[in-house]
Amino acid sequence: MIPRLFAFVSVLLGLAVVLVADESSVQADPTIDFSVLRTFSFRVQQVQSRREELDNPLFLKKLATAIRHGLSAKGLTETRERPDLLVDFTITGADFGDADRRLVRGIRGGPVAVRRPIRIAEGTLVIDIFRRADTDPIWRGVYRDDERTGSKLTRKLPEDATQLIAKYPKAR
Repeated sequence: MIPRLFAFVSVLLGLAVVLVADESSVQADPTIDFSVLRTFSFRVQQVQSRREELDNPLFLKKLATAIRHGLSAKGLTETRERPDLLVDFTITGADFGDADRRLVRGIRGGPVAVRRPIRIAEGTLVIDIFRRADTDPIWRGVYRDDERTGSKLTRKLPEDATQLIAKYPKAR
């Protein structure tokens, strides 16, 4: 009975960690009239991670596509000539280790606590949007995502980018 209860509580705690692992924030300059800003172009796209899954030109292209589609859905048009907005995005990545305590049946049949290592891949996506002539961003979105593997992280970050851009003010 006790091992089953402990296992159930462990599963619930694990689910709670997964549900609260993602964090996002969006900030916008309240003095800016976003409705007059209609065009954009990408400027800086960079990865600050040694993870091969993240430091990959194909992954950067996939993220740029997600951001492009999100901004287009907001009424903006991508252009190379004199855009109103410049879009930068940066991805950082890190690996963390943790331990999961599990009860297993011991040699004499009783429960024994065993620590099992868990690897967690964390990625942070920062999207900064600038007016062409400004040095300070007028909009910033940050999304931090924790996943069990780097490959899950690369599948999830483009969705995270879409969620951030969905919070960008819609052009009229």
